[in-house]
Amino acid sequence: MSGEDDRNERERPKLRQRVGQGLSFMNKIAVVILVLGCLAVLFKHR
Repeated sequence: MSGEDDRNERERPKLRQRVGQGLSFMNKIAVVILVLGCLAVLFKHR
């Protein structure tokens, strides 16, 4: 049981890095979509 935990602890940082990169990429896309959405709403109201 403890051996399994040790292996998981060693592999987790790599996973976290990969997930972090994916999240930052997704965040950039989300921000772009939000900005475009806000601009579209503003232009529609004019």
